[in-house]
Parts: sequence; C-alpha cells; structure tokens
Amino acid sequence: MHTGRPSYPHVHQVSVSDGGVPKRPVFEAKVSKEGIEGDRQENLKFHGGPDRAVCLYSHSN
Repeated sequence: MHTGRPSYPHVHQVSVSDGGVPKRPVFEAKVSKEGIEGDRQENLKFHGGPDRAVCLYSHSN
C-alpha cells in the first residue's frame, strides 16, 4: 500500500520554541554543534548545554 511517504527513514517534522512548550513546527532548521537554530531553553540551569538532547519520535499511520 502506498502512503505517499518515503519507504525509508526520514524526518517528518522539526519543531522549535523560544523557551519551554509548546514547540512549533518549522519548514527547515540548521542543526549545528550549538543546537537547532531558532530553538532555545528557558531554564539553562537544568536544560541545554553540551549534553543537550534531541528527541526523536516514531510516526506511523
């Protein structure tokens, strides 16, 4: 069955925030050593830094 999605792993959505939630989808974003462009954390004492996380979620129909 053809779903219109690629049959290989792909990025469905990238979301960013000016701090906290909600995170909003963006068309594209630059990912670098400093993080994802346009995304920031509100509380840098507990979030962000050199060991920050990137969350990946599975998406299926």
